[in-house]
Amino acid sequence: MAAQNFRIKNGLSVGTTEVIDSSGDLTAAAFGTAAKEAIDDQVNTVLTAGSNISLTYDDAAGTLTVAGQAGDITGVTAGDGLSGGGTSGGVSLALDLNELTAASVDVAADSIAIVDGGDNSSKKESIADLATAMAGTGITATNGVFSATQGDITAVTAGNGISGGGASGDVSVALDLSELTEVTIDNANDSMVLIDASDSSSSKKETVADFVSAMAGSGLNAASGVLSISETGDISAVTAGDGLSGGGTSGAVTLALDHNELTAAAVDVANDSISIIDASDSNATRKESIADLATAMAGTNITATNGVLSTTADLTGVTAGDGLSGGGTSGAVSLALDLNELTGATLAVADDSIPFIDASDNSSKKESVADIVTAVAGDGLAASSGVLAVGVDGSSLEISSDALQVKASGVTNTMLAGSIANAKLANSTITIAGSSTALGGTVLADTDALSEGSSNLYHTSERVDDRVNALITEGTGITATYDDAAGTLTLATTITQYTEALVRGDVSVTDAGGDGSLAYNNSTGVFTYTGPSAAEVRAHITAGTGVGISSGEVSIGQAVATSSNVQFANLTLSGDLTVNGSTVTNSATNTTIEDALIELGSGNSGSNSNDLGLILERGSTGNNGFMGWDESADSFILGTTTDTGSSTGDLTITVAPLSVGAVTITNASNSGGTARNVYQSTSAPGGSDGAVGDLWILYS
Repeated sequence: MAAQNFRIKNGLSVGTTEVIDSSGDLTAAAFGTAAKEAIDDQVNTVLTAGSNISLTYDDAAGTLTVAGQAGDITGVTAGDGLSGGGTSGGVSLALDLNELTAASVDVAADSIAIVDGGDNSSKKESIADLATAMAGTGITATNGVFSATQGDITAVTAGNGISGGGASGDVSVALDLSELTEVTIDNANDSMVLIDASDSSSSKKETVADFVSAMAGSGLNAASGVLSISETGDISAVTAGDGLSGGGTSGAVTLALDHNELTAAAVDVANDSISIIDASDSNATRKESIADLATAMAGTNITATNGVLSTTADLTGVTAGDGLSGGGTSGAVSLALDLNELTGATLAVADDSIPFIDASDNSSKKESVADIVTAVAGDGLAASSGVLAVGVDGSSLEISSDALQVKASGVTNTMLAGSIANAKLANSTITIAGSSTALGGTVLADTDALSEGSSNLYHTSERVDDRVNALITEGTGITATYDDAAGTLTLATTITQYTEALVRGDVSVTDAGGDGSLAYNNSTGVFTYTGPSAAEVRAHITAGTGVGISSGEVSIGQAVATSSNVQFANLTLSGDLTVNGSTVTNSATNTTIEDALIELGSGNSGSNSNDLGLILERGSTGNNGFMGWDESADSFILGTTTDTGSSTGDLTITVAPLSVGAVTITNASNSGGTARNVYQSTSAPGGSDGAVGDLWILYS
């Protein structure tokens, strides 16, 4: 018969004590005093105190005390980018970017810190890669530097009522009323700009006639944009104050807004001049040629030739908004103030505003209609919430149906300053040449009735002729010829009149070559400048490494928009690589990693709820393999799962078999029945085999 192992079917008892139960497990009673003493001694023998650890074994009490030793750190100091620290107690460090050392930015090589939206962890990203990710339609990024790839606008030129413009960078235009061309105002038909307070202060337009009608208060009438005072009675005089013209001493007196009466003319930018305020000379008014003004205003990438500005830029388009016309997407784009583009609105004189030119700094500003009306209200006028009213003292004048009239009770003598009845005057007569005549009477007198003085002689035509001839002195280019007999004085010039045709004939222009062309027509006086052609511009642009140019279009061989799939043969990064996407796919056949340590779950700072480890994709062979940490069990685990690398949280894992060589378990204590080391052998251990806490499995 072949040898067999000793088999215990229903447990084993020694005396009355059961040492092996029916399941084959050792019972607690099997570990008597002698066994426990041997285990205690073996554990004490096996354990060795390491750095900063002390061991104290009390054989009589059966205890083994393990204690950690405190270190000798004297202080924690915050370095670059950190604040806090200390030398005692609980020391805290916090991120403090103000502590970082300033450095010049190298956009091609430097990196910046980011918060990864995929796992909310702190990572870093190169500035160059960040710029590439941010480059959208019409924008390219090369080594961290952005450039626009669309549009061929060469410049933005400020037109009438607009200032600013430019040929590069961020181009801004602003409303500048000082740039507007002066014209004669048509009160009945012209419109003006106002700010509508009822519509979020938007810019609107209003006819001058409606604006004046809204301003007309008590005692004022408005017709076709003209204000007038409707009056009856015997007012002595009405005098126009600031902002008004007209007035009078009798009848229906009319007051009207006083507009600039200059005659409009075509602008000749090469020869005409404009008025300016000279800041260097106590803000005195001077004149300056438009050509010189354009030259003074020409900045970077802008040139001025005979008053005409030209430049080049690379903008994508300029769109005219409310109150503006013009714009475009190529060439020299102009914007001009165009009040016809404004939306009509009902004028609220108490709340709305209108733009104006501030004489103190010649800038465009806005002012409420109410404040403007208050400022223009002169003597006899009062302004309230944008409405003008005539000031009436109430003792002898009154307003009836918007008409100013004298009360029925009349006007007292003390109130009169104009026409008064003669009978009511203290002196009702006047004496002329010894004769008394009542005021309002008639005195007929000739030179015979009046005595001639010694210095102020009677007027005669001969005396006037001789006196005027004596006053006239010939100047340069002027001759004076007096014919006493004929009673004529002839003034003539000896200078040949310089006509417009002569001026045009004396002007010439020279085209020095280069891109574009310049010509002058001496018959019409017109300068014609033609900008560089597309071919001339492209001739100055050459392709570089990896960049091609065809018909003015720059390309790099493939689309590089944020939605494009970009491919390169080989890619070597000298800096760090940060991937902010949710998935990284590596289809390489062989992957080598130089790092000695790979961290999973980087950036976790709070309580973790996700299992951590490696998912082994097995395809159709079966469930995926898993090696890692089971967070819910607080232990390492090997098994299979249907979860994938995109799964999170508590994974469903089925433990799987493990095939390994020798297994060594390091356990500092034997409490809880956990073995230190597990051995398999065909024979029982000897006295020198293993250590206290080792588990031996015997097999035949």
